Amino acid sequence: MRVVKAIISASWKEEWMYRVNIISQIIFGIVPLLINIFLWKSIFLYRNGYSIGDYDYNNIVSYFILVYFVQQMTESRSLSVELGDDIQNGKLNSQLLKPISFVKIKFLSFFSKKVSFSLLRLIPIILFFIISKLKVEVNSRNLWLFILAFIMAITIQFIIGFILGIINFWFEENTAILDFYRNIALLLSGAVFPLSFLPDTFFMIVSLLPFQLTLYFPIEILLNNLYPMEIRKGLLLQVFWVLILGIFTIFLWKKGRKKYSGYNM
Repeated sequence: MRVVKAIISASWKEEWMYRVNIISQIIFGIVPLLINIFLWKSIFLYRNGYSIGDYDYNNIVSYFILVYFVQQMTESRSLSVELGDDIQNGKLNSQLLKPISFVKIKFLSFFSKKVSFSLLRLIPIILFFIISKLKVEVNSRNLWLFILAFIMAITIQFIIGFILGIINFWFEENTAILDFYRNIALLLSGAVFPLSFLPDTFFMIVSLLPFQLTLYFPIEILLNNLYPMEIRKGLLLQVFWVLILGIFTIFLWKKGRKKYSGYNM
């Protein structure tokens, strides 16, 4: 337990050491959010305020503000890059000698950084909602369900990020794979547009994939756009994908460890 606390404490300190970088990322991250808001405002003005699907202007702006928050909070590309570098540069050797599981160290570090980062990222989110005078009805039940789905989303993204990192056991460079995954995830997670805009057949297929569970699903819970049965189904799907991806990760990790020859030792 003492080791776990030390890892979390070190991760928090490391994250807050680079406050300027964090603030700059937040500022630059707001730019595409503003573009999205102005774009949808123009669309709704053109439609004389008529709703698109289940979304009116209030809902669509609230949706993309939450996309900005959830997307950046669950992002795992930095984890993949870090893992890839550790494997290629031989740094993995020293980390494997630590008395605590390497995967556990990475998860605790990843999760604690996300929690600490959320404190700063909540500030522009709250300001956006206040300035835009958006009305979002959030009841306590949905808030707790959102938190649960959000934690599961972070877990899924961690596992995927870990998988994309350890593929460097077999490839010298994973940048192209990371870029490909990012583009697919942006489209299928609901970052570009709400997935309910898709035709029913495509939506049914996409809703079974893990991508929407990391973004669209938690946001829809918070916006009160899902029925209780849909929420239960989504939470069960999250558990399913955590188990499936987790088992696959263990398999790849064991195979990769056997293959690993200690680069640059």
